[in-house]
Amino acid sequence: TGAVEFAKVDIAARLGMAYAQSGHYEQALGYLKQVAPAYQTSDVRFQTGLTQLELGEFKDAIETLTDLIKDDDQYASAYPALARAYEQTQQYEAASEIYWSFRGFINQLSKPAVRLCQIQFLSTVIFRPDRNNAVSPKPSVSQGEQSLFQFFRK
Repeated sequence: TGAVEFAKVDIAARLGMAYAQSGHYEQALGYLKQVAPAYQTSDVRFQTGLTQLELGEFKDAIETLTDLIKDDDQYASAYPALARAYEQTQQYEAASEIYWSFRGFINQLSKPAVRLCQIQFLSTVIFRPDRNNAVSPKPSVSQGEQSLFQFFRK
């Protein structure tokens, strides 16, 4: 029965991630919440945090992303997403600390790893698919995100 349980969890995670990537955040969160904590990968936890952020569930997003970073501090994309959640709750000092720690983290990486972080950052924080699955800039990009965007352009 363990294999069957894992298959159910894997399907829920994949459906949740697919719905989130297509902009159907409420459906996505429903599936992502079905994934038992023991089966939640860093990717599932990150997508859950991003989905909570998109739905305006900022406190939940902060909790999810903070826990993710505590457990997997090398998950680079979680840092700007967490900073964005802090900004949305007007916790600007906390957001600034996260952005600066992320910049420090990036400076320690090899060139290919930095490029991967650039791609992840741009695809998850700055850009998102619209209803036609075309990628477009998000309407509101924070000062911290703009700062990181400029940093990555170097």
